[in-house]
Amino acid sequence: MNAGTWPLAWLGGAVVVGSSSLPAQAVHAAQVVAVDTRGGLGGGVFLPANALGAPQGGGLTQGSTHVHSLGVGGSLTVQVAVPVRDGPGVDFLVAENAFATGGFGLVFGEVAFVEVSSNGVDFARFPARYRGPDSDPGAFGVVDLAHFENLAGMVPVLAGSLAFPNADPQDVVEAGSDAFDLADLRVDPLVGLGLLDLTAITQVRLVDVRSGIDLDAAGRRVRDCGSGSADIDAVTAIQHANNMATNGPELQLAIGVDGRFTLAIDDPDGWQDLDGASLRASVQGLPMDAAALLSACQVTRADARGFTLSLPTPLPSTLRFRLAFAIRDRAGHRCGVARVRP
Repeated sequence: MNAGTWPLAWLGGAVVVGSSSLPAQAVHAAQVVAVDTRGGLGGGVFLPANALGAPQGGGLTQGSTHVHSLGVGGSLTVQVAVPVRDGPGVDFLVAENAFATGGFGLVFGEVAFVEVSSNGVDFARFPARYRGPDSDPGAFGVVDLAHFENLAGMVPVLAGSLAFPNADPQDVVEAGSDAFDLADLRVDPLVGLGLLDLTAITQVRLVDVRSGIDLDAAGRRVRDCGSGSADIDAVTAIQHANNMATNGPELQLAIGVDGRFTLAIDDPDGWQDLDGASLRASVQGLPMDAAALLSACQVTRADARGFTLSLPTPLPSTLRFRLAFAIRDRAGHRCGVARVRP
């Protein structure tokens, strides 16, 4: 059966505002710890305080100017207001000021490596991947955001923009921004040595990628736009130390090399506890109708906890994409996932 026949009457349910949410500013970076602009190399806006507090995005087609420029090869370390934890799905977002231009999924973006620490001394870098061309796009070129994974600076920021005034800065779809899941660091050596506690991340460091020079986790040179540096708008916690519920919704998204994807939607309290009206989806950072997007999928599992939906047909090898989904339960607990086609 297709997604149109699955037992989800809850898709029309009422949205419940999250009772687990902290006060608005408490989920964002609250303090600048360290700054290295490399002497302002590359130009930009050098105001580290601009990276604190809620994102002030520019929307899909315009980059925000309320940012701090890292400087080419520079870095910024911020303290989060409440420790980020490894919970279900995406754990935090980094807002830069990429913007869409030139076609679906094409953006002007300048990227940064993302590192985290629980003790302020030892930092683990997310395993970044670049799958784009081995040539620079040029100072005014564009790149496909789906060529970048575990790097900040590719997904336009919707939260705080005039075009999306009601966007939830903690919603993986509504907020825009680049998503990071601490589960990707579970095998990092620092975790094994007891030097990184993924349940209590206190600092996030953003390190500008020097296009054509710096390497991703697979040893490939990363190539982004412009001759400047990444520009940081905000860091926002989704899963945090004050949100330790064990019965919140769970999303799991997997995308195969052939483009087929599988989305599992579950809740420990049963699928009836899911708030269907809160289900959100985006493709290439552009919000989409979730039910329409999933209509081509088949239900491959349905039980008391939830459902698994799978796209049965392979997609052309030239079609790269980034998918994101977000949902809440009726108590307001949230979960979001984001993946790119490998």
